[in-house]
Amino acid sequence: IRMIINFMKKGGELIDDDKKIIELYKSMFGISENRFLSIYNPEAEAAKEAEKEKAKKKKTVDEIFTEIQTELLKKISKKDFINDMVLAFKRPFIIKQNNNFLKNIVTVFSEENIIVKEIIGDITSLMQREKLLIGGHKVFDFTMYKKEENLGNFVNAYCEAVAEGHEIFVFENFEVASESCKVFLKNLCKTGRIEVNTPRGIMEIKAMGEYYIFITTESVEDFEDAIGADVLGEIKDQIKVEEFTDDEVDQMLNMMLDILKRKWYHHLLPALHFFQKLKTLLHPLEGNVLPFSGHL
Repeated sequence: IRMIINFMKKGGELIDDDKKIIELYKSMFGISENRFLSIYNPEAEAAKEAEKEKAKKKKTVDEIFTEIQTELLKKISKKDFINDMVLAFKRPFIIKQNNNFLKNIVTVFSEENIIVKEIIGDITSLMQREKLLIGGHKVFDFTMYKKEENLGNFVNAYCEAVAEGHEIFVFENFEVASESCKVFLKNLCKTGRIEVNTPRGIMEIKAMGEYYIFITTESVEDFEDAIGADVLGEIKDQIKVEEFTDDEVDQMLNMMLDILKRKWYHHLLPALHFFQKLKTLLHPLEGNVLPFSGHL
């Protein structure tokens, strides 16, 4: 605190004593000179990053989605399913859509909702990395909106997701939704807008260029009864997923465990090493300063 106050009083300059303290900290905790300079010169660091981004070769849409497909196939080797999912997300970038209010409407017929949602999450992250998306994805499970009085809750949740900037909306168990919720989504799929009565009066809600993805365990015929033949007939990406084999499920679980391990090594281990160093430095004062136990 004293160092910060001195720094502010001196108009952004460090006094000699403070410079010595900083050098001591750098030596104690193994702080590199580059890291030290980046803390005090963020503009220069930002300029370097901007130059790196500029130097990168701009990839085509085909190249980006080929890379996404390759990444997903490392996670689960169900090629037809991955190909169909990637094409569904790629479609609005290469083909003019029938409407200008939604990027695409996709239906996935599968018994394994959890795995399908995991893949959608991965595609979202990879598209964000490539700057094809800004917002994330939001999952709505209609087992929570089965009664007519649940419409208000669903509309509120939907509007919140739009306000938060989500660009991919995933709808589970649509066939069990209340009739009002079905009408709400059908109108957004067909016309991109709907008017809803609220305590403050009539409110117009519009689709804003999102992806709509319906995941269902029902047959095509049962889903058509729920969403309507006119809407289903306009959906180009109707993906039927064959049952996942035990090997494919194991493959995905192993990949998820590997991701957790990498997060552990990248984020937790450095923090533990820091506290081990700190414990060593404070060991003579252990009784008075920090009540460290014998291990972390």
